[in-house]
Amino acid sequence: MDSVSKKISFLRQKGLRVSDIINTIGISRQFLSQIKTGKRKMPLDKQIMLDEMLATTASSVVVFNNDVSKKIPIIKAHTLINFDPSISTFDDLLEQCDDFIIYNWDVSENVFAIRINCEDMMPWLRPGVILLVCCGVAPKKCLYCVANHKTDGIIVRRWAGDKDKVRLLASNSNAKSYEWTYVQYMTERPLVWMFEVETVLDRKIHTLSQ
Repeated sequence: MDSVSKKISFLRQKGLRVSDIINTIGISRQFLSQIKTGKRKMPLDKQIMLDEMLATTASSVVVFNNDVSKKIPIIKAHTLINFDPSISTFDDLLEQCDDFIIYNWDVSENVFAIRINCEDMMPWLRPGVILLVCCGVAPKKCLYCVANHKTDGIIVRRWAGDKDKVRLLASNSNAKSYEWTYVQYMTERPLVWMFEVETVLDRKIHTLSQ
């Protein structure tokens, strides 16, 4: 289930009104109607906000397909800090994993899970939220990413780069955002790696060890 109408239907089932949904993501009823009929496409930033509403509204993992079930490793921050994709593989991460989640929806290959333990991306990503991260996949514009900063360690930010600059933005005004010119970024190499966040899951999900 990846259509806007089905996602909104799911939120309605959870007790939200259409007005609550469109006001939160910042679109009009007319625009929503045009999206449902295929006349317009939902902008990427609005898609992200809708997915965030799904993640924070569901009482458990948002399950849209019971025909697919995957066992996804949960990787801790201290393990990710020591991970270098230039010399290590995804299998190396799996060897250091001691917990998993079962996710009933199709995901990309080499996906791992991490649990948010800071308030840098509040109010959208609250402590305890689980992110599914695509190992080895560079983030797309406006999407969340997880990065290993050489000085600050593991960070979660929204990637907002362009051809001239690389930007990693925090949602919380008290948290640090990062910006480099492309030349500066390529010269200094401040990040060991930066991977795309594929999915945001509810913080109430149970792991296999629970």
